[in-house]
Amino acid sequence: MEIPDASNSKNGEDGHKSNEHFMSETMIKEKLGEGIRKNKEDLALRLTGKKLMVGFREKRFEDLKDEGDPLPWIEPDEEENQDQYPTSHGKDKHEFTYRHMEPLDKEGVYSCNTLTDKWFEWFLRTPASASTFTNPSGSYPSTSLQGGRNAFLFQDKGRFFKEDVETRLSVYFAAVAPFQDPPDIRTITMTEKAALLVPVYTMSASPQDHPLTEAAEGLKQLVVEDLSGVIQLRAWFDRIPIEGCCVIRQSRLSLTNIPTDNVIGIPERTLTESRYSIEVYHGGYWLLIRKEKLTAGDHLLEFMAYSKNYEIAAKILINVLT
Repeated sequence: MEIPDASNSKNGEDGHKSNEHFMSETMIKEKLGEGIRKNKEDLALRLTGKKLMVGFREKRFEDLKDEGDPLPWIEPDEEENQDQYPTSHGKDKHEFTYRHMEPLDKEGVYSCNTLTDKWFEWFLRTPASASTFTNPSGSYPSTSLQGGRNAFLFQDKGRFFKEDVETRLSVYFAAVAPFQDPPDIRTITMTEKAALLVPVYTMSASPQDHPLTEAAEGLKQLVVEDLSGVIQLRAWFDRIPIEGCCVIRQSRLSLTNIPTDNVIGIPERTLTESRYSIEVYHGGYWLLIRKEKLTAGDHLLEFMAYSKNYEIAAKILINVLT
């Protein structure tokens, strides 16, 4: 796979060092909470007693709406009592995943927020012909010591080689193909002690791929409306149910060097006019797996998300060699 350099790109002066470009947890709950509830209520009225297609199978809507509630993923962490957020499986919400605003490095530069920017840099700069998003599992076996062709090892090169180990940062990025039945199956080989960032469900919008909605507020609203349409959201780590967090960028992320063969299908003429740059707003439901949970040996990460216009399901075998 052709690997783009996503290690040192900055979006404005020190733009990746803060959370100011992202919605707060309280704002996310306000923006999405009512939309999620209303969407599920509307679908329940129209689909009660009926079946709908999930993959290539028919399921009753009642079976979907009672499991995998996306609302806990948007709950602010600061509302937890004594750092405990009770879920249906009786575990701390973040036993396996980093909290939304929890920094991964000593200097507090990288959190789930800022790492999603880096993930999108990697994702959007990788040609569609080499992307795991556009190529289902059989096309790209795990062959590389950098995680295989199913993952990318992100390292801040300017900080990684410092003597202070606590300031170093390594995070594996992964992506899977949507609309696969049976679920997309991947293998990741980890040779660095690192966290793992995986999108369960994402949405992005830019003037280049939504030319009829160029205004910033309109593009952000597209992201919010799409994330509000999620019906079911579930994830498991080694068969144990887990939950992640929701991230929404509220200012534009400027990216250069977008390939002609890009994963979102922006026409070459549009890219030529924009000098192969895009200005994107993005949001999604993410799993940022704690590196201490990625112990030596094999692990299985499973997740699925169904919305009114999209679906994704995957199984990722994680082979940890550290």
